[in-house]
Amino acid sequence: MNFTKGVGIVCAFQLLFLCTTAAQQITFEHSSQEVLAVMEHISSLRLVKAKQLLAEETAKHPNNVACDYLNDCIDYYNLVTDPDPALFSVLEKNKSQRINRIQKLAATSPYKLYAEAEIHLHWSILKLYKHDYVSGAVELREAYQLLEKNNKLFPSFLPTKKSLGFIKALLGTLPDNYAWILNIVGLKGDYNEGIKLIQQFLIQKKIPDEQLLDKQQADFYFTLLNFYFGSKQTAWEYCEPITQDYTSNLLSCYLRTFIAARTAHSDEAIACLNKRPRSSEYASFDELDYLIGYTKLNRLDNDGDIFLKKIVTFGHNNSLKKDAYRRLAWHHLIANDTAKYQIYKSLSYKQNAAKDDEDKIVDKDLQKGIYPHIGILKARLLFDGGYYEQAERMMSEINTSRFKGNHHAAEYYYRFGRIMQEQKKYSKAIEYFTQSIRIAEPLQYYMAPYSALQIGYINLKLGYVQTAKYYFEKAMTYKNYDAKNYIHQKANHALREIK
Repeated sequence: MNFTKGVGIVCAFQLLFLCTTAAQQITFEHSSQEVLAVMEHISSLRLVKAKQLLAEETAKHPNNVACDYLNDCIDYYNLVTDPDPALFSVLEKNKSQRINRIQKLAATSPYKLYAEAEIHLHWSILKLYKHDYVSGAVELREAYQLLEKNNKLFPSFLPTKKSLGFIKALLGTLPDNYAWILNIVGLKGDYNEGIKLIQQFLIQKKIPDEQLLDKQQADFYFTLLNFYFGSKQTAWEYCEPITQDYTSNLLSCYLRTFIAARTAHSDEAIACLNKRPRSSEYASFDELDYLIGYTKLNRLDNDGDIFLKKIVTFGHNNSLKKDAYRRLAWHHLIANDTAKYQIYKSLSYKQNAAKDDEDKIVDKDLQKGIYPHIGILKARLLFDGGYYEQAERMMSEINTSRFKGNHHAAEYYYRFGRIMQEQKKYSKAIEYFTQSIRIAEPLQYYMAPYSALQIGYINLKLGYVQTAKYYFEKAMTYKNYDAKNYIHQKANHALREIK
């Protein structure tokens, strides 16, 4: 065999091998116009079109694992908007294959660990939401550890920081009695550090187009963390300008409505929902129907029940259905239809959700023929809607001498205290909360720890730190009520902020 010819054949085989290897190389390419279009559709919850475009992109570039990551984003939002257990079981099976493909990315890519962590975070949130706490915690631990490692390897890669910040902030709100769990699984929480990490992502002068979904997630994290654990006013002030596209973006519509409905902007929430995108290209989103029923009932509109009935008839979210049934019961009680009130209240107990403290107290009263006080209920709803002056007038018209049970009195003073608190009438608020504690404490009603928590917040706002600390600690001394973990989380977070 001619030597030169032999060398030529060897070189040809080597070239063929190199070309084949290059063709099979796993990439994370997400800056092309085609992939950016997919992200745009996902960000507005036009998930069917996003899936279609992504299938075309995957066929053209089968080794681009950005498609695997984006497919998981689509599955995540499909389950957020429609938490159907059967759909969950089908979609979860895709997770391992996607992670396996992403793990083949070169170690030099910051997206290798990041994309894997994001998938674990998606499924952690979904599992925790459906009360699968053990599996959800395992997924969260995986996400946390991958993000920590990625942050050390690529400290200038900012998307890592917004997700790591979210987890750290969330874990930082857990009560001290859960700290041992975090230590065992190797997690560390710090609310303020977490918020700062999210802000590091958000304050970029120019966020790259390919980080559209990261930006949207960071907006959600910052808004919701402030809403639940920081300042509700800050949550609304941040959310309002970034969701101006709510008429064409269903996810913006949801965030805007959720925050508006719970920060004394009910009219804005209803206006937003009335203009929400409704074409078939958008995902069906049960919670938006719930929110319009919720806000209309808070405004004491007569037609809020129409939307709540859609939830109980077609929805898959048992927690939403339970609350929708409860609100339908209230709707009929306000209309003096006690028979339908009883029916809907009973249906609320059949949604695989345990009775809470309020349910138990109301049931005891009903056994004595005592129904919830309609005046207090109306004032409560008006308060939840942000109609504080109307709520105050409603409470002022109630004759407290005619209360039929201690529950009515304890709730009256707690609700009136909250109304005064939101109107910055702090002396009156503290007076009413103290009255509620006096009545509720010996009966182990949940209004006692709730009132103590609010007195703590008022004193903290007024600068009386030691008094605030006393009431936050007092709120944590109550044990025998269902919302204990929620109150302890709030009080514990406030105490950490004081320190």
